[in-house]
Amino acid sequence: MTTISHPVQNRDDWQRVLIGGSVLPGILTDVTVPARKFNWNVQKGFGMSMVTVFQNVDILTGISFTHFLNLKTTGADDWALYLTFLKTLVPRFPTDYQFKPKSLPVDYPLLQLLGASKIHLVEVFAPKPPANEKIPQYYTITFQEDVPDKRPKTGPAEPALLNGVPAPKDAADLANYQAIADLKGISLQTLLARPATPTSPAAIATGKASK
Repeated sequence: MTTISHPVQNRDDWQRVLIGGSVLPGILTDVTVPARKFNWNVQKGFGMSMVTVFQNVDILTGISFTHFLNLKTTGADDWALYLTFLKTLVPRFPTDYQFKPKSLPVDYPLLQLLGASKIHLVEVFAPKPPANEKIPQYYTITFQEDVPDKRPKTGPAEPALLNGVPAPKDAADLANYQAIADLKGISLQTLLARPATPTSPAAIATGKASK
C-alpha cells in the first residue's frame, strides 16, 4: 500500500518534485494537478428507470510545476541543474528536440494520491523574470500522465491454412503445389486437404513439417 506524506508533518515531501530520480531544481512555487475523472454513461433501464454504466477513467493532463531559480537551494547552481534536467526529459534537448520524451517515474504526494506513477513531458515554457525584473528566474514545465498500452501484443499473422496446409499466396505457390501433387501422384485438391501442417512447399514435398 502506498503511503502518502502528511502535508503538515512531512512538508519537505510537498516542497520538492522528484522525476526520473532527479529533484526539479529551484524552489517550488506553484503546482497544478487536475482531478481524476471517472466517466459514466447514463442509460435507460427497466421501465422508466435510468441506470449508470461505467465507461473509463481519464488520464491526468495539464500537470505543471513552477519553480524559482537562481538560488542555490540544492547545493549547486540551479540554472545548470535546470538545463541538465531538461536532458533527462529529452536526451538531446535543446540542440535536437525532435525526439519522443521519456516516460519517467514521478514522486509527488498529490500525484500519488491520484494514482499517477509515471509522466511524460508535454510543454517546456521559456523561463520568465519576476515582476519589474529582466533576469529569467521562474520556469514552468507541463506533463501528462503516462499510461502504458495494456492490450495484448500480437505477433506476425500466421499464413492462411487450407485444412492444415498453408494456402497458396500467389500463382507461383500454386504452381509449386501442383508440381508437388504431380510428384506424389495425387490431385492438388487432395494435397491441400492433407491434415499435416508444413509451412512451405519444400516441407510438403519432403513430408517434413516445420516446427
